[in-house]
Amino acid sequence: MLVERQFRFGIACNATTRAEFVDQARKAEDLGYATLLFEDHLAKHLSRIPTMVAAAEVTKSLKVSSYVFGNDFRHPVQLARDTATVDLLTDGRLEVGIGTGWTRADYEQSGLTLDSPNLRVSRLEEAIHVLKSAWRDEQGSFQGRHYQLVEHIGLPVTVQRPHPKLLIGGGGQRMLTLAAQEADIVSVNARTTAQGGLDFLSLTAESMGKKIEWIRAAAGERLAEIELNLKVKSSRRKGTDVTARRRAAGTCASSNHSCVTRATPSSCPR
Repeated sequence: MLVERQFRFGIACNATTRAEFVDQARKAEDLGYATLLFEDHLAKHLSRIPTMVAAAEVTKSLKVSSYVFGNDFRHPVQLARDTATVDLLTDGRLEVGIGTGWTRADYEQSGLTLDSPNLRVSRLEEAIHVLKSAWRDEQGSFQGRHYQLVEHIGLPVTVQRPHPKLLIGGGGQRMLTLAAQEADIVSVNARTTAQGGLDFLSLTAESMGKKIEWIRAAAGERLAEIELNLKVKSSRRKGTDVTARRRAAGTCASSNHSCVTRATPSSCPR
C-alpha cells in the first residue's frame, strides 16, 4: 500500500562561533527546514549535545538531530541519559541519529581500536536495545556480549513517548536490515569500509535499488511507518554562478552544507 508523506528537509550546521551558530539555526528555521543536523566527528568544531540544546533555545520549533552519534565513542547508558536530557530541555524537539562509528581519524585521535564492521554492528545492536529500554524508563539488568548492566534505571523520562525518533544510517545489508527493524528513520548511505573509509561505488542507481529492497524485506509490516533519509551534498561545477545555484537549491548557508530529504520507502518506485 502506498503511503503519502511530505518530504522534510534538514541541513547540517557547520558553525564555529556563537554568532555564526545562532545565525545558521535561525536562518534554517526561517527558510522552513524541519531539522538542524549535527555531525559527530572529532574534526567538527563544536560538541554535539550542548549545541543541540543551544539550537533549540534560539529557535521556536526547529528540531535538532545528531547525524549521527558514533556508538563506539559513547556508552549507551550515558548516551540514553544525555539524549533524554536533551529531549527534556528542548520540549521534545530531539531526533537521535546513531551509527557504529567508522572514521579512522576518530579512532586514531581517541586511541580506540577500529574493529571489524561485523563487531561494530554487533555492539550497535546491543546498544540500541539498551537505549530503547532506558528511554522507556524500564528498570532492569542486561547481559550481552558487549554491555552488562545491573538494575539500570532510565532517567530522566523523555518528553516524546516511547522515545525520540531514532535514525540509523548505513550502507550495507546488515546495517540497513537493523535500521529497518529498529529505526523510525532509515538513512541510506554509502557502505563503510573495514579501513575506516566510504565506498562511494555503493551509491550507484543499481546499488541504491538493492538497498531499498533490503529495507522493504526487513521492515515487514512496519514499512509504512518508516521514513527514508538521504544525504545530498552540494557541489560546485566550474563556471556555475554560485549565487544562482544557491538560490535554485534554496540552501541557507555555505555551499558545503548538506541537505536531507525524507520520504517513505513504500512510495519509492520498484
